[in-house]
Amino acid sequence: MSDHRRTKVQLIEELRALRARVAEQERAEEALTKSEATLRSIHQAAPVGIGLVVGAERVLDWANERLARMTGYTREELGGMPARELYESREEYERVGRVKHADVRATGVGSVETRWRRKDGTVFDLLLSSARLTDDLEAGLVFTALDVTERKRFEDLLSRERDFSATVLDTVGSLVTVLDAEGRIVMFNRACREAGGFDFGEVKDRPFWEVFVPAEGRLGAQDIFEGMKSGDGPTSLVGPLLTKDRRKRIVAWTTTTLCRSDGSVRYVICAGTDITEQRRAERALRESERNYRRIFNATGEA
Repeated sequence: MSDHRRTKVQLIEELRALRARVAEQERAEEALTKSEATLRSIHQAAPVGIGLVVGAERVLDWANERLARMTGYTREELGGMPARELYESREEYERVGRVKHADVRATGVGSVETRWRRKDGTVFDLLLSSARLTDDLEAGLVFTALDVTERKRFEDLLSRERDFSATVLDTVGSLVTVLDAEGRIVMFNRACREAGGFDFGEVKDRPFWEVFVPAEGRLGAQDIFEGMKSGDGPTSLVGPLLTKDRRKRIVAWTTTTLCRSDGSVRYVICAGTDITEQRRAERALRESERNYRRIFNATGEA
């Protein structure tokens, strides 16, 4: 009877352990199902294309709906497609492989801007970012694809507008310099370059007073600049401009501010006229008048 009771007890314990394992497995399966559902939701809701490439040929193993819409293919068409078929050219496909995969090998992740061709033949710009699943890149790379066509178009437009503005500024005779909210030089025209003797690269991002104001006047120049930003400073003033060879030119400046939508100052634009020769002529005229009066007075006394 004792052996029979032990066998029965053992069976009960084994059944309990089995139930516990089954319950644990069910919880694990439930967690896995929930995790998979979460990932599917992320893939569907993500504002970027997401996919997985495997093998040396970077074959697409799966892709989300966003990637399909981005490229014009269905998800089924993308499955099994070699990634090189999406690139603008074979050369671009190979370039991305060299650049991005070198970063992935070194750090585990890599990003590069490139161009893909949609199913209808149109080409678009995108930012491609990848992360490895394991140290073996051929085991798989998860990637995201962000369409940056509009951003690139906007950047090109801004670049053309800057070039146009710079060309216009270079045609005017006045000295024109643009400062950011910290007083750093972000642009100046040809007249400034000629008057000061500096190339733009020598002064870019340096405070205006550090470059063009004599040492004894720099603190005062900073105070004036802060006043301009707050609206309490002068909008016109005359002061010395220090050249590269340490000569002083006299410049009459007028200033205006460009503000952001919240009212904060983004740029201060300064337009100046070099009046050095004018001041010299005025001094020469005054000296001539004094000499004339001395001669006239001496003649009268005689």
